[in-house]
Amino acid sequence: MLRLHALVPAIFIAILIPVTTGGCTASRGAGQPQFGAASPPWNGIPSAFGGASGGASLFSFKPAHPGTAIAASYSEPVQTADPTSLSTEAKPSPRLYVAMAKLHEKSNQLEKAEEQYRRALQMDAKYLDALLGLGRLKDREGEFKEALETYQRAVKYHPENAAAWNHLGLCLARQGRLPEAADALQKAVSLEPRQELYRTNLAVIFVEAGRTDDALRQLRAAHGEAQAYYNLGYLLQKKGDTAAAARYFNLALQRKPDFEEARQWLESLRARTDNSLIA
Repeated sequence: MLRLHALVPAIFIAILIPVTTGGCTASRGAGQPQFGAASPPWNGIPSAFGGASGGASLFSFKPAHPGTAIAASYSEPVQTADPTSLSTEAKPSPRLYVAMAKLHEKSNQLEKAEEQYRRALQMDAKYLDALLGLGRLKDREGEFKEALETYQRAVKYHPENAAAWNHLGLCLARQGRLPEAADALQKAVSLEPRQELYRTNLAVIFVEAGRTDDALRQLRAAHGEAQAYYNLGYLLQKKGDTAAAARYFNLALQRKPDFEEARQWLESLRARTDNSLIA
């Protein structure tokens, strides 16, 4: 099964990025990617949930373009001062409570973090950073019903915010609701078509749903021809479709003959599979 935010080659997710506030990270170390065919596809995606168990490095070979991963992150308004600094006048505000919540999250004090997010929302029920923060926290704790409801509130109050739709899509995917997840991620892509992360997340959903052509279109738009073939090959081999994966690794090499990572993956597949099944 595939994990979201686990696509590092073209950008990282990501599933596993290391993304901060919205995606998935954590390294598995060297060796073959460990996806466990029996485990659900989007369990433990760290980047989108601020540190759930999972893997950021999904490749046994060096990614072509290390970077972010597949997971959901969101930007916050530019801050001119740290609201938690002793030099800053500490007036209660949603921004201050969210800042405190994030400090508690970093120290793994999740109950205190939740309390601060809820205080922020008591002051402003539509405060985006608090909605996404609380949703991420509940998602991380496996409380998917509340996480989903929180993300739904975020897109209701902020329908033009692409990050909110991305978070919603990932949450739906983790619950196996792939058609709805695809709809949410397509909304994120429509709002920010140049954001590679959203297109990559959508491509992962499409591969899991058997929509390979749609996945390829998203990967091409995000990463270019050779990288798109490589990423699609990677996702297909994680899904267990070795023959199809080999075809796309071959296409990546045709577009870019010096694409060493694609060559290594192809050789690896041939070494552990009946060569008659791989061109």
